[in-house]
Amino acid sequence: MKTETVVVIITFQIFLQLLGSHCEKLLFRCDEIEANAGGPIVDLDPYDTYCSVTDFFVNYTTQVDCDVYPNQRAKVRVIKFYTSHLLYVPSGIFRYFSEVRDFDISKSEVVEIHRNSFEGANHLIYLTMSYNKIRELGPSLFIDATSLFVLDMSYNNITKIDKYAFVDARSVSRLSLSYNKLHELHQDLFRDLHFLDQIYLNDNEIETIHPLLFEYNYQLSKISLDNNRLHSFDVSMFKNFKYLDTLQFGGNYLSSFNSSAIGVPLKMLILSKNNLTELVVNKIDVLDASNNNLSSIRFTGQNTIKQLILCNNSITNIDNIVSQENLESLDLSFNNIGSVNITTFTKLKKLTILNLGNTKLNGLNFGTFSSQTELKVLDLSYNNLLHINFDIFSPYLTNIEKIFIEGNGLTEIADASHILNIFPVLNTVGLSNNLFNCSYLSGLLRAFRKFNIRLNLDPDTSNRINSTHVDGILCGNNLTVPENIRPMKHALVDNKDTNKVNGISDGRQEELTYLRSRLTEVNSHEQLLQSNLSYMKGLTAVVCSIALIYVCFKLVSLYLQHRSLQFVSPNVYRSTTTMNTLESHLDAS
Repeated sequence: MKTETVVVIITFQIFLQLLGSHCEKLLFRCDEIEANAGGPIVDLDPYDTYCSVTDFFVNYTTQVDCDVYPNQRAKVRVIKFYTSHLLYVPSGIFRYFSEVRDFDISKSEVVEIHRNSFEGANHLIYLTMSYNKIRELGPSLFIDATSLFVLDMSYNNITKIDKYAFVDARSVSRLSLSYNKLHELHQDLFRDLHFLDQIYLNDNEIETIHPLLFEYNYQLSKISLDNNRLHSFDVSMFKNFKYLDTLQFGGNYLSSFNSSAIGVPLKMLILSKNNLTELVVNKIDVLDASNNNLSSIRFTGQNTIKQLILCNNSITNIDNIVSQENLESLDLSFNNIGSVNITTFTKLKKLTILNLGNTKLNGLNFGTFSSQTELKVLDLSYNNLLHINFDIFSPYLTNIEKIFIEGNGLTEIADASHILNIFPVLNTVGLSNNLFNCSYLSGLLRAFRKFNIRLNLDPDTSNRINSTHVDGILCGNNLTVPENIRPMKHALVDNKDTNKVNGISDGRQEELTYLRSRLTEVNSHEQLLQSNLSYMKGLTAVVCSIALIYVCFKLVSLYLQHRSLQFVSPNVYRSTTTMNTLESHLDAS
């Protein structure tokens, strides 16, 4: 029995010796200190010394010795790895470089973090471990990092986080776990992070949020959960937050959202690229609800909304939207609005940006934008505006800097010759994809260049080899409806990818057919209006002629009557008694 025990012990010792012989010993090194050959560090602030670690390779059989530079390491405040490959964070770095405030080991192929990796990191404030291959976070990883303020672990492969992973990182204010592969989060995961101010959980695979996940994080001001797999959650979980001002839930599968359940006013709420059909808005400054299925929005309470992005929805009625008097920026593009009148935007006197592109507008009236004296950007592109007269914007839009009228089938622009009289500070115009004659377009562009007005050019999918263009804008007598009109949402827009808005798909032909039919309807309607207008003009002329004849007749009658009075002899009334008396007196005399 004793012999067997001795054999086991000897075998184990031989194994350890063999293992030790295969372990590579590597000295930790700083490029700046090495460059000064062990002397004092020059050209560096002694209270903010930088340590660059370049081409440092560590695997599981590598032993890293960090007991180096005894005279200089106390001055090192920043350690940054470049073009390095470390499967794990070497333990002992912070035992010897104890004054480090900023530690950046991003893009270093790190796979694991050990429990003693940050032993002695009492002064560490910024820890960046992004763009690595970390798969899991175990318990008590930051046991000595009591001063940690910013922790960035984004762009990894994290699928699991132990509920005690951050139990010692109590001072963390900004935590980024974005771009990982998280499916769920334990309700006590952030329990000890009482000073947490901003948390980034976007671009993961999170399907549910426990109502008590942020129960103890009263200091939170920003929560980002964009691009996950959330179908619903309890909005009232945020009702007790006093400092919350930004919520980001874009790119999920939410069907409804009621911001009235949030206890404080929000500066920003992001709900883009969801499946929203219901939305209640209350006390929000900036709202992005683009790329959803909204047909309407309900506003409650006293709204102070300043920026509203509603592009790519199913909105047809905008009455409650244009009643928000504090709006400064409004994007209604890619909605089937159809028409507006002179009172539509009356209340939006603070508006500086208005996007009505792809809203199927079929006409504009004088005075439509009479209240928008502060407007700087106006987008009317890709609508059914076959005629446009810049004079309808005068004298109201004197602050316009950019105007876009691409894709409207325009053949000319009335009053474009004195455009700067209408838009004194105009610097950008979009004209692409219309039906301009080349000679007319050439003259128009010369006038714009004269006034230093820049052209905004949309990507042109037409075959330019067979088409004539001036300065990149197609023109010609045989042009038809532009083939690259941006389609509406139902044809091309992907709920998860707004970059497909300007792409090519099978729905293009259907959309173009629809647009052509709409143009035909507009032409027919215009002809009918012209005939009705001609009839009304004729009728008005007849009535006015009759009235004029009547007035002339009356004037002539009065004149003749006046003349006849001048030639009639006056009436003389004689008394017989008086005459007899006069005759008797005459005889006596």
